[in-house]
Amino acid sequence: MAEAAPAVPSDELLEWPKKDKRRFLHAVYRVGDLDRTIKFYTECFGMKLLRKRDIPEEKYSNAFLGFGPEESSFVVELTYNYGVDKYDIGTGFGHFAIATTDVYKLVEDVRAKGGNVTREPGPVKGGHTVIAFVKDPDGYIFELIQRAPTPEPLCQVMLRVGVILIAPSSSMKRNVGGQPPPLSPRFARFAEHSEGRGKGRSRKAFAMNVERLQQHQMVVHRSRSQIGEGRRSRRMFEGSDIIVGLAAFALDVTKKAFLKIIKNAEVEKLARKAGGSTGRNGKVALGMKLVKKTDRPEQKYTIAMMGYAEECETTVLELTYNYGVTEYTKGNAYAQVAISTNDVYKSGEVINLVIQELGGKVTRQPGPIPGINTKITSFLDPDGWKTVLVDNEDFLKELEKE
Repeated sequence: MAEAAPAVPSDELLEWPKKDKRRFLHAVYRVGDLDRTIKFYTECFGMKLLRKRDIPEEKYSNAFLGFGPEESSFVVELTYNYGVDKYDIGTGFGHFAIATTDVYKLVEDVRAKGGNVTREPGPVKGGHTVIAFVKDPDGYIFELIQRAPTPEPLCQVMLRVGVILIAPSSSMKRNVGGQPPPLSPRFARFAEHSEGRGKGRSRKAFAMNVERLQQHQMVVHRSRSQIGEGRRSRRMFEGSDIIVGLAAFALDVTKKAFLKIIKNAEVEKLARKAGGSTGRNGKVALGMKLVKKTDRPEQKYTIAMMGYAEECETTVLELTYNYGVTEYTKGNAYAQVAISTNDVYKSGEVINLVIQELGGKVTRQPGPIPGINTKITSFLDPDGWKTVLVDNEDFLKELEKE
């Protein structure tokens, strides 16, 4: 009987995303009238219709639009399902963003063609960058950002998340007035669970330990389901600047990055140990880097920009945490973002490993799509946002066929 192939050590496997060739391919979402949306994007935004396909046996059509070829540029993949003319966008999806050298002119063009301008052009609050917001016929919001010429004008996908960690860093010490960042209700539930209050601990002792964590400037939020089910994903992270839902999959976390929080463990002891643990290697599934983080305590939100290059060079995910808001509706309009990989199967192994630590769910095991043969795998992050990894070679072959 043949012996099974030796398992790849987890530390070695978790190095794969750093070596892989990855970029954002497209964002997928549903529209009620394909031709209407194509007309709006081409005439108002200046996008190009790159390809269009109809799948009558499955009763849907796709259109791919962007500012450059799919082989090298991020694009939108619009899906029209026969007979469905309206979708619920939900409260979790935020917006797409388009970079332009003249926001004022672009807004004039959009308005002249009947577009809905929801925020007039002008500097962002507390800054100098000129922005505006417009709404497309299906209700999707597009932020227009004034920038120098960029190779990737379709530059952002913004998603709201309810899972966030902010740990000490040189650029973010204390909140307004010298106070530590606030704890959200979700963190209170998380800390309460790890403290084991159900075993007779007093509310006073619990509050004291939460205060000690605040003094260490550590704010941890985990999803309600992960808190209640006693899963392995209960962890405290320390040493990285910010981990937010999908960012928990995207950001590199070192071996010292997390401490186990187990039932009845004392928050006080964990806070004292912060920074000294040598837990499992936490190199993460998508191999992105934290491009920029911004905390706005006055407006009560934090954002993390995640991507594969600097913000001015490529598309990034803008992940937004609004203080105290832990749940968002997903609706049925926005679907997913697709990312390229050189090895779907190895990437799938990494995803499985990271999900064991951080939560989430595999929605499609690695393998070819029937009828197309492009190999993919997909998963949900801890906030429920879907990501699809697509084989690089298969994707290019698919483009050649069409």
